[in-house]
Amino acid sequence: MTEYDQMMAGWQQRLSRLNGRQLKYPFQRDCTELLLHMLGRHGPEKLNKASTYTRERRRWWLINRAVQLHGMLDALEQDRDYFAGRSGVFLCAYRSKVDGMLQPYELTLPEGFDKADKWPALFAIHGTGSHYYYSLIALLELGYKPITKWPMLCVGLDGRADAAGLARRQ
Repeated sequence: MTEYDQMMAGWQQRLSRLNGRQLKYPFQRDCTELLLHMLGRHGPEKLNKASTYTRERRRWWLINRAVQLHGMLDALEQDRDYFAGRSGVFLCAYRSKVDGMLQPYELTLPEGFDKADKWPALFAIHGTGSHYYYSLIALLELGYKPITKWPMLCVGLDGRADAAGLARRQ
């Protein structure tokens, strides 16, 4: 078992212990479940098989998502709001009321974000088969200033995920 596999198993155990527990921030559990699923699906083995171009551009993705997952589990276990006092780009999810599937979205909180204040929001909405990544993060690659510097919340919605793509809650 690799070190990555051990980390994944530990995160899965921590998430399982939250089942049935009354959570102060329950939507963050859906985000955590999606992160665990995505890290399992796009782990180092898949990254190592990718082209050099993809490996170099996506290596940061695994690290950022693992850090977010670990932090969200800590926050859920302590009934804290993971997003309080943070800025940055986060992978999140909501559970569809239609079929129970996790639906991913990307949330960008600006520098100085305080949820007690009112903030404008930019929603990038894409259709089926599209991907939240291309909605906002791709602008960085075009030379735009980091979206955490924009004075607004940015939400990149994904196209509807396929039935086999994301786990259903049992």
